[in-house]
Amino acid sequence: METWGKLAVINLVDCIPETIKNEKHILAWGSYLIDAIDMKAYGEPFIKRFALHDPKVAGYTYFQAIETSHICAHFSEESNTTFVNIFSCKDYDVEQAINACHKFFGFKSYKIEVSTMMPNGDILQK
Repeated sequence: METWGKLAVINLVDCIPETIKNEKHILAWGSYLIDAIDMKAYGEPFIKRFALHDPKVAGYTYFQAIETSHICAHFSEESNTTFVNIFSCKDYDVEQAINACHKFFGFKSYKIEVSTMMPNGDILQK
């Protein structure tokens, strides 16, 4: 059966703190990731440091539209955890995405869920 898209939810645990607190570093990661998974950026990325009133959730949020959907991430500074979501109607190599994240954030471990979206709306877990 033909698929419609893929969603990878990647949680990076114990990232190097300096890497997730640096806006320029995060933007460089975004560009590198887009190339690594063979996507094309659509417009400029959005990046903003949010929730400064609550250290438990404070950190940068990144969003980049791509021609086939989007990449978004939130960088939790207190826990040194990064939450990455990649959705695309074009297939991509999830391992390349993980490698790109490791190169930039040096995490110690990660958790991942990959789902396939079907034209009828069904979601298949891998």
